[in-house]
Amino acid sequence: MTLSIVLLIGAGLFVRSLINLRNIDTGFHKESVLVLGVDTASIGYKEDARLAELYQQVEQRVSAVPGVRSSSFSMFTFNQGHWSSRAYALGQTPSPETERIQNNVVGPAFFTTMGLPMMLGRALGPHDTEKSLKVAVINETMAGRFFPNESPIGRRFGLELPEHSGDTEIVGVAKDAKYENLREEPRAAAYYPYTQHFGYLGNFEVRFSGNLRGIVPEVRCAIGEVNRNVSITEVRTLAEQVDGSLVAQKLMARLSSFFGLLALLLASIGIYGVLWYAVARRTSEVGLRMALGAKASNVVWLVMGDVVALVTVGLAIGVPAAVALERLVSTMLFGLTNVDAVSIATAVTVLVAVSGVAAYLPARRASRVDPMTALRYE
Repeated sequence: MTLSIVLLIGAGLFVRSLINLRNIDTGFHKESVLVLGVDTASIGYKEDARLAELYQQVEQRVSAVPGVRSSSFSMFTFNQGHWSSRAYALGQTPSPETERIQNNVVGPAFFTTMGLPMMLGRALGPHDTEKSLKVAVINETMAGRFFPNESPIGRRFGLELPEHSGDTEIVGVAKDAKYENLREEPRAAAYYPYTQHFGYLGNFEVRFSGNLRGIVPEVRCAIGEVNRNVSITEVRTLAEQVDGSLVAQKLMARLSSFFGLLALLLASIGIYGVLWYAVARRTSEVGLRMALGAKASNVVWLVMGDVVALVTVGLAIGVPAAVALERLVSTMLFGLTNVDAVSIATAVTVLVAVSGVAAYLPARRASRVDPMTALRYE
């Protein structure tokens, strides 16, 4: 009984943790977004303006496909690696706590495609070219850390790399998002246009409407029409990509639920068997009580009293043990307090209900004992 309540509470904790992670605000709209892994390095282009022109042509062609709302290349998408570097705001002394940021190189329609809203200023656009002023969009966390008491629009910052020495102007602030995993704390991040930061981009996002199966071959065909040497290495939806980051959490939730239910089943079978045997041994006692005027309900409560005592002892030991276990596995949980009352209450309710059902049949049998038959048996 004690083991059952511990495992049931543990299962509740892992299931609730998984639900919390699935319901977390990612910052972007993951539904109806296709993510293609692309190998642009295999084309043979150098990291120059010609490569950026190819990206633009692919985006324009794919965006013209019926059912496609927008598309964009990017260096990274969710859970696909990162590029971090030290950064500093022009005219400010770098702070060790806030100077490291996440960087991403993206297309002009990246924010629209990802459903990542702009909170201030403007998004990147086609007018941000190699010859124009170097610009970037930063996220809310970077804006708050680098420019806590002023608008970041129009301010400049630089990276530790020589080619980014304080010459990037901030033109917009995007909503904070999750970048590598759903559990991460808010990170400072900046987005740069690929027309100003030439390089091989490995992800191509497509926001679509309609049937996914019909969109995928059309998108593949459109990319091939621009350049058949662009290799597509992987096709997934953004929702699948986010859900795929929860493999470990889903495994723990399923395993703990399986063992919790197994322990509950064994406990209910044990209660049923023990009470059935106890009723058989106490047949004469039950018959005598009924012969002396005991009601059937009194007999039921006589038998159920044993279950109440058994469950009470199990809960008295099991609940504190489960609370101690929760503290041990707290690093594996998300969005739960040190003592999760919902998981405990749910587990206790389930255990009490199942124990009551398991005890009902033996108790019912005892209440239907014929006094004369029981006394003759004795």
